[in-house]
Amino acid sequence: MKFGKVEQLRDEVIGIRPVYGENGNCTELLLKSAEIVLDKRNVNSVKKALAMAYAIDLKAQRRQLQASLKRKGGPFPFYLSRKRVFIPLKMRRVVSGNDAVYGFLDLDYIYEHELISSRKSIVKLSNALRLEVLSSRQTALGAQHDGMAVVEFLNRQVEEVDDGISDEQLAAAVRLIISTIARVVPDS
Repeated sequence: MKFGKVEQLRDEVIGIRPVYGENGNCTELLLKSAEIVLDKRNVNSVKKALAMAYAIDLKAQRRQLQASLKRKGGPFPFYLSRKRVFIPLKMRRVVSGNDAVYGFLDLDYIYEHELISSRKSIVKLSNALRLEVLSSRQTALGAQHDGMAVVEFLNRQVEEVDDGISDEQLAAAVRLIISTIARVVPDS
């Protein structure tokens, strides 16, 4: 398996999956190209590194989403932009205490959920990857619903910002800034 770091592949990552192997707790990086790359860090460290690569504060984001989704506990989706919302899915069994079992998939790449048993399903991605998930199809669909609620929340925020200022107000603000700069900066 190829090794890499999430920071180097940040724009290609569509999922992170916790795995336990000969290197201990590691994370598989699922890429748009359907390639899988191993990051030697645990899934929580990889998630934080991915967010930091986009200058995102996950703690502040989680507080914001708790208020928006009106719930507190359990795993939460996270987002890098309106187009990149990652939903949590249980992807492995607990090996030891405080073991991370949830991975995260980009909502835009989830194609279909296939039932295996009452506690297992397959998530098919649009790039042809198939991932076994240790959740029922209903639970996986619930996580997907939460992800869509996050997208709605983000779209509402953009609309509120867009509705908050008219084109005329924006043009007036730009003219004011330009005239202020012209007064402060002497002609050369």
